[in-house]
Amino acid sequence: MSSLKFVYFKPSKTTADFSHTSLQLTEKKHQDLIYSLAENRKVAAVGKLDSEFILVFNSKSESKIENLFTEDPALQIGQFEMVISPMLVDFGGIARGAADKNEYWVISYLYDGTNKPKRSSNRKFKRYMRPLKKKKGGLLFSGGFDTRPETLWIMNHENEAEVINIAENNPILTRPGYSYSIKRLYLMSGKFFVPEKY
Repeated sequence: MSSLKFVYFKPSKTTADFSHTSLQLTEKKHQDLIYSLAENRKVAAVGKLDSEFILVFNSKSESKIENLFTEDPALQIGQFEMVISPMLVDFGGIARGAADKNEYWVISYLYDGTNKPKRSSNRKFKRYMRPLKKKKGGLLFSGGFDTRPETLWIMNHENEAEVINIAENNPILTRPGYSYSIKRLYLMSGKFFVPEKY
């Protein structure tokens, strides 16, 4: 398993706390900083998950990532909060460079921690994952976070109905405490890839 850092920018205050002009200025500078990091290859992938920016770093150091945003005015005034989440990748990975495709589906599986899975359900889950990994254009990336009970799957499908079917038929959902959501990921820089061994 490799380790990556996912960085989210979450609104920390309501827009009513700021003037419209200050919001426009800080958001533009915030976006310019993110694009600059992407252009200078300091970030492995940049995208938008709904209205949130999501950045993926290959860096092992959270402090180095934080230092890249010391001049971010949106963080300085408290408009956004930066959340850094280490991720353990169990399939796929991130390649640097221009994206050959920029629209993906993200299935987010959440676990509330109520029940420990049985070994038999783990076997069913592995059997379910196997063809998804082998199918070209299917599952590109999956990984779980150290800091929160969530697993992300990046899916390369054109059809939303296919993604919903994959999500709903995952045997992990038969376990108590599991749920899922589906979002669109717009990748602006970087590239998801599947290693050749798969």
